[in-house]
Amino acid sequence: MGADNGIGAAAMLAIIAEHQIIKHGPLELLFTTSEEVGFDGAKALDPSWIKSRKIINLDSEDEGEFFIGCAGGGRVNGSWDLGYVNQPKNHQEYRLEITKLVGGHSGMEIDLGYANAIKLMGRILQGLQCFGLKVSALNGGDQMNAIPSEAEALVFLPIDQVDQAMLIFNGLVTAMRREYGPLEPNLQITLEKMDSDDGGVILPNDQEKILQMIAALPNGVVRFDPNKPTLVETSNNIGILKTDIVAGRYQLLITAMYRSSIESQMDYLESVIGSVFQLADGKYEALNRYPAWEPNFGTQLLALAQSVYQNLYDTRAEVKTVHAGLECAVWSRMFPEAEIISFDPTMRKVHSPDEEVDIDSVGRFYDFLLELLQNTGRFVMPMT
Repeated sequence: MGADNGIGAAAMLAIIAEHQIIKHGPLELLFTTSEEVGFDGAKALDPSWIKSRKIINLDSEDEGEFFIGCAGGGRVNGSWDLGYVNQPKNHQEYRLEITKLVGGHSGMEIDLGYANAIKLMGRILQGLQCFGLKVSALNGGDQMNAIPSEAEALVFLPIDQVDQAMLIFNGLVTAMRREYGPLEPNLQITLEKMDSDDGGVILPNDQEKILQMIAALPNGVVRFDPNKPTLVETSNNIGILKTDIVAGRYQLLITAMYRSSIESQMDYLESVIGSVFQLADGKYEALNRYPAWEPNFGTQLLALAQSVYQNLYDTRAEVKTVHAGLECAVWSRMFPEAEIISFDPTMRKVHSPDEEVDIDSVGRFYDFLLELLQNTGRFVMPMT
């Protein structure tokens, strides 16, 4: 990514390049791998490498905000062995495409109500099953931590049922555009006639189970924080769905990423997702679990950062927690006595093809970072 994570890494590289003219105390600069996957690099760190106990994490999304807590999370992978039969006679092949959704970060933007292309696709396919629809292939999303903005399916419809099926299809599209309205102004859903090939279709029983599974999976906000109703506590994102050939077998693969600021809710949601997969006769495995980062509003580092920001820009920075994963959760467990904050310049549409960073905010962010480093002692700055 060029903005999310990348701009923090660039700031650290700039400090290295300019270390002879920048005033600061001893620094430890930490670059990690696979942050987006599940903090794999952070988890693999040998704690003995790090001496600092004040940590600045350069991985947030809004200038003028200090984060001191985050949700934990993990992913659940589901898989199904699929039976296929030959392309049916007297059927026409179509490509269902859902494109131009907003997408976005599955933590930071999960509460904004954006559509999930995989859920929309499943809903349309279920609505057309009564006309003898047969599914050949399914694909949607490409990152577990991004709200899918596109999905497609290759399907067959009986030629004598096409007209009736199109009426239902158009009705579903109209309903979805009405439901999402201004949230998804560019929503495109098409059912395009294709030249039939020699491909096969999924067995009816397998197809039924898969579409029921997609419909039943929780997606979006699951629970708001009862102590702060505007803050998302628990959520799930269906991030990736695809049919593929694995080890010579046709399979359907799906990845869901759940988040919560409460460990027991993560346990529960992981169990719910796994149960849905098992009820549809699928296999599942839970991976990349990482803890929540519990906030501490009383650290000297936070007080110093607020003071420096106030003096520099004559305004007070907001102190927040975030419904997204930060490596700070790993550091807080690895170094329980450490003081930790996270901040960054302003970024938009992260984890989407339209990801961007506000250039003006980068300058202010960097100036503040240097000022903060001049006013404190030993730090470690972890960055992916």
